Amino acid sequence: MTEFSYIALDDKGKESRGTVNAGNGREVAQILRRQSLYPVSIQEFDGTGRGGGSARFQMPRIGAGIKRHMPATRGDIMFLFRQFALMLRAGHTAVETLEISSNLVGKKSLSHALARIADAVRSGSSLSAAMAREDKLFKPLMTNLVAAGEASGTLDTVLERIADNIDSALELRRQLITATLYPTIVIIVSFLVLWFLMTKAIPMLASYFARRNITLPPLTQFLIDMSDFMILVGPYLAGAVGLGTFLALAASRTKRGKHVLDVMALHLPIFGKSILLSLVARFGTTLSLLLDSGLTVVDSLRVMSNVMGNSVFVSLVDRAADSILAGQTLAASLTTKQMPDLVQHMAAIGEKSGELDTVMESVGTHYYGLLRVRVSRLVAIIGPVLILAVGGFVAVIYIATFQAAIQASLSR
Repeated sequence: MTEFSYIALDDKGKESRGTVNAGNGREVAQILRRQSLYPVSIQEFDGTGRGGGSARFQMPRIGAGIKRHMPATRGDIMFLFRQFALMLRAGHTAVETLEISSNLVGKKSLSHALARIADAVRSGSSLSAAMAREDKLFKPLMTNLVAAGEASGTLDTVLERIADNIDSALELRRQLITATLYPTIVIIVSFLVLWFLMTKAIPMLASYFARRNITLPPLTQFLIDMSDFMILVGPYLAGAVGLGTFLALAASRTKRGKHVLDVMALHLPIFGKSILLSLVARFGTTLSLLLDSGLTVVDSLRVMSNVMGNSVFVSLVDRAADSILAGQTLAASLTTKQMPDLVQHMAAIGEKSGELDTVMESVGTHYYGLLRVRVSRLVAIIGPVLILAVGGFVAVIYIATFQAAIQASLSR
């Protein structure tokens, strides 16, 4: 454990300093976040009251110059919204906050966008309308939530909720990447090992035994025939995979093609269920966020149709909005084969109790939990299965080679 010194801001924008023991700067940030503190600087503590290490949110000069010209990430947007909310709570106006933030953000594109937004707000535009013009940085979900915050007078709270939503999505993404990294590496290595054995090792064995003019055992001959087949069709197979990937990418840029691919994704063996859980979880958390910001159910569903990603769920959300306008309840409008029965049941409870936003947040949390468990189980199964498969194939090659060697010694 290392001792770190930190400078952070609380909910009211008041500065707080101190030290904390943790394994790295990321853990320090998580500890502070649980205490409702937002880190500004995190450094290794050198015992003199000053940080001895490099600041967590700084890079070397060359790296900082390169980073400044890179595109803004979702993490940059998340920190921007947190900073915006803190400044508003501290008494700054929207224009003042935008001007200060444009000088503080690390990305040049984001800084210029904030300056343009500040000019627009100064000229009489609303913040949400000005942000909507910067659609490459701020998604429709964000701008609609900001508009709701402006209308209700709770802009700082809404900005904080947006940041929390982005943070949760990024954390889930990090967990999924971490969980799938090991099996991905195992799959790649397994494929390379099998390809080497079939196209290099076995042909060498075939050449060796061919020079001795012996009748090979059935298992050895089968492996040699498989090797010859892979060498023959390998280039065509690689070309087919490349062409299929190109066609899939091209199809994904058309409305019909994307819909077909999205339907196929939901029906993929093993992984289709995980994709569905992810979409249902996003549906619950996003609907909760929108409803809690003051939007109506119909307006929330209209906004969600722009952020769901999967065209199957986009159609589902649009149909639900139309059904509600026709007089149906949300629970009834969600009666589709893609939406689990639990979501429909919970929606009915939320509508009856008048706490639909809270109920849908619970739904999103529940399905995110199911997704994490499912991914963990897949990781626990896929890795050992692949290792056993490769080990088994190597064992078959060993047995086939041993049988052929015995056959050669007997035929002398």
